[in-house]
Amino acid sequence: MGIKAQAVTPHWFVPESQKDDPKPARFRVRPLTALEWYALADSFGSTAESARTVIDHGLLGWENIEHPETGEALKFDSDAIWTLPREILDEIGEHIVESSRTSEDQAKN
Repeated sequence: MGIKAQAVTPHWFVPESQKDDPKPARFRVRPLTALEWYALADSFGSTAESARTVIDHGLLGWENIEHPETGEALKFDSDAIWTLPREILDEIGEHIVESSRTSEDQAKN
């Protein structure tokens, strides 16, 4: 059989710190495409730039994120992303990268 195309199916990710919460923060993410992965490789010299590339391409939305001042639901947008705690962004980024690697491994099989 030939090569299987890479699946970049979105899915929900719950950070470890939220797993026991009855209404956890959830993040809609997807693996990176090959083109996005290559763009990421170009930025490996800058950890911050690599992290931003992963988040910008792989984070699609969220649920149960509160506005820091009003406590109301925080609307997902490209500026609001960067108000999340850095440790949560790190965990989301690591998950996106890992799911991208998993997709590549599945395509090889």
